[in-house]
Amino acid sequence: MLSEIDAPRFNDLPLSYRMSQHGMLTAITTVLFSWSFLGKNWPDLVKLGLIVAVIGFVFFALCLSAYVVLRYPYLSLVDTRDGDVFKRQFKSRFLSRVTKFLGLGVVGLLFFAVVVAGLSDGIKNPGQAVLTIYVSLLFAFLLFLCFRHSDQRYPAVSTFIRSTLGLGIVLAPLFIPILILGNWRCNRLLDAEVRRQQQLWSPAFESDAL
Repeated sequence: MLSEIDAPRFNDLPLSYRMSQHGMLTAITTVLFSWSFLGKNWPDLVKLGLIVAVIGFVFFALCLSAYVVLRYPYLSLVDTRDGDVFKRQFKSRFLSRVTKFLGLGVVGLLFFAVVVAGLSDGIKNPGQAVLTIYVSLLFAFLLFLCFRHSDQRYPAVSTFIRSTLGLGIVLAPLFIPILILGNWRCNRLLDAEVRRQQQLWSPAFESDAL
């Protein structure tokens, strides 16, 4: 980690990362405000345009996040002097833990409800099967976040969460391959940097020994 003096500013981070956070923030705002507009007696064409705009914002933000995870998986290890959008919202460790366990509880209840329904009545259609698999993966991912995850061991996961302002967790089952590739690439980049630093320091150590 860099010291606070040497740390970059948020605006010094890659444009795609900043756009991902702001794009997700715009998508959230658009979704919240769209409900009030959809309830009014607007022409169907206007409502359709609004729905397309909302989906477009969300899709754009998620695509940017996927790109960031693959291109800059290590960004969660970089602390900025002014903090990014996500970090400014979750400065408290207590708040982060409460948010994690609250989400785990909600998804856990949904998981058991879906599983119990599937076991008691049987899976009647492909949609129910997909929902069961999705909720199961989401529940497993939240268990991983609460009890296994750390920024140092899985930086790509942290980068994904930060770039989506935490809302990407809900869609994490869709991003599992990207998260695996991102974390693998991050480990390769960090290992390469360690080897480069060792090569730079080796001549200095040899000259001192002589």
